[in-house]
Amino acid sequence: MRNYQLPVHCCFILLLCFGVAGVGTGDTNISPEISTLYENSVLSDTISSTGIIFRNESDALYEIKVVSPELLKKIQINSGAGDQILKAGPGITLGISTPHVLYIRGDLQSDEYLLKNRNDTDTKDKISDHMIAILFGRDNANITLLQTDLDYMFWFDEEYTSDDINTTIAFARAFNNLSTTTQFEDESVLKGELKNNYEKIPYHYYQIKITTRQFLDNYKKDKYKSSSEELLKDKSGRLVGILAPGYVYLWDGLEGKDRRYFITKSLLWNLGLHGETSTEPDSFFYTRANSSAMLSDLDKDAIQLLYGGRLMTGMNADAIRKALDISL
Repeated sequence: MRNYQLPVHCCFILLLCFGVAGVGTGDTNISPEISTLYENSVLSDTISSTGIIFRNESDALYEIKVVSPELLKKIQINSGAGDQILKAGPGITLGISTPHVLYIRGDLQSDEYLLKNRNDTDTKDKISDHMIAILFGRDNANITLLQTDLDYMFWFDEEYTSDDINTTIAFARAFNNLSTTTQFEDESVLKGELKNNYEKIPYHYYQIKITTRQFLDNYKKDKYKSSSEELLKDKSGRLVGILAPGYVYLWDGLEGKDRRYFITKSLLWNLGLHGETSTEPDSFFYTRANSSAMLSDLDKDAIQLLYGGRLMTGMNADAIRKALDISL
């Protein structure tokens, strides 16, 4: 699938030639001038209820369809390598040309669409690029999101503190405000030993185990699985935790802001955010971030986009760009 950038004035000349001003989505009222033009043309054949159909000398049909923005987006998602996306600029999609049909947006009646999209494009692309940067780390070529049909809850065992609990509840509330697809219980956590009949409780638990240095060292030596688990290390390279989807084991020697930082880092990793950024110093995911780092506004926008319902588990970076209509 290829993208073609068209000058704005050319796009509107193209649309005027096709009579878009008189052919809205589902509109069958073709202007008399356009109708006469194609009736007198040697290439004309018929005018359909969704656009104009041309027949050339070899009887091959080429149809022009004016469609809704929602339908155009679905067509783009399912487009192939031979299709061409027509754009007036980055992120400003006007239509899609396939071997037999040209699809054009039906809401391009004035300059408002282009002006609005030009103003929004830089911000949208910045958020999307940041999200992709912090999604993909060394361990994942495809994203894994929390499921939308489960209710999640934090479960602490062993040497947890009230500050640990407050950190996770604050995280859950912040995430719930950003996510429209997945939610955490944000009023309480499960504490202590997990009951044998926990599967009857309507939650999917994320285990936070605060444990000893000896446990971490023994686990790394005897049980660590590099294919599914990740080592957490501080700036000096010291092992401070081991995490995987569904749980984290954290060293009980962590204190204060360091402890809060690594709890938060493990929770974000569990959301699917395995990468980092080298260009956004204010980001929690900045390559050289310290333990005082907090989620930036750009981080929050990226999480909101990630859990906004348009992305699915298994997507790679190219699939994400395609779904979000980002210039490739």
